[in-house]
Amino acid sequence: MACEQTSMQLAVTSPSGAAPVALAVKKVELYDENGTLLGELASRLPTVWVSDKGSYQPWDQQVAAGAQLSVSYLLAPPNWAAIGGRRDTMYSVKAIVTVGGTDQTLTHDVHVMGYTTLPPNVRT
Repeated sequence: MACEQTSMQLAVTSPSGAAPVALAVKKVELYDENGTLLGELASRLPTVWVSDKGSYQPWDQQVAAGAQLSVSYLLAPPNWAAIGGRRDTMYSVKAIVTVGGTDQTLTHDVHVMGYTTLPPNVRT
């Protein structure tokens, strides 16, 4: 089985009548189950789910008023050799995202049980 790039998917919703804004991922950090910072995961290649094409397409990170988007960023892998990555472990991902010039912190717990792949456009 070929190795696949780690990615982060975000559901982005903008109220109707809101001003268009730019969204950018500033930083993504990985923590172990004890809250110890394991490293930073560089993000790149933002894409947005395009329903009529059935796939993610390149995205300029602009969010229009009333938008409901599923976006994805490729993430650099952590240095598993240095941190001793294990299966059946709980990790936390913390992302600092700038929306219209204001930083927001997003966190999500990830249970690594083995090698997993989600189908496209799964809200996480």
